[in-house]
Amino acid sequence: MATNMNTFGDGLFKVGNFVSCKTCFEERISGEVMAYDVGSKMLALKTPSTNSERKNTYDIRIVNLNFAKDPQVEKVSSDPQPKLSPLNIQKLNKRAEDAIAAKKNSFRLLKEGVSVEAQHLFQTIRKTLPCEWQGACIVTGDVTVHPPYGTEDCKGKESALAHIKKIIEKFYKDQQSSST
Repeated sequence: MATNMNTFGDGLFKVGNFVSCKTCFEERISGEVMAYDVGSKMLALKTPSTNSERKNTYDIRIVNLNFAKDPQVEKVSSDPQPKLSPLNIQKLNKRAEDAIAAKKNSFRLLKEGVSVEAQHLFQTIRKTLPCEWQGACIVTGDVTVHPPYGTEDCKGKESALAHIKKIIEKFYKDQQSSST
């Protein structure tokens, strides 16, 4: 039997409880509480998967309780609260530093004075091969791609040239199909 609660309280959203609430779109969602942050009033609910035909798969839905209403406890968990394992702060700091370095590197690889399309082609080539800008040209190993960056604008060793041309052909084919 559902218990109606007038306010969002800490006890209502204990990990393991099954709760429901109405979203700002008037959709009633219910599920098992996975996490709740009191300060931001964000709730993580585990609900049965909507896209999977496999058993024992779930969706995790994040609900902003600032925009929700009519919270109800469907079932109170009798299990004790799970113990949280300690965070490895050094590992988290390393991940953050690596993410910042990767973002800075991606900005460093942007080239001023070339088209957005050329930037995208550069990123596409870079997914497969290391490359860099030399002026307005894309240079990867033994191949240089000159503006306007078509397959006929590639110069270099025959062995690598065929591979770069295939990447460029696929890039423009994908660009054309996504624009139609």
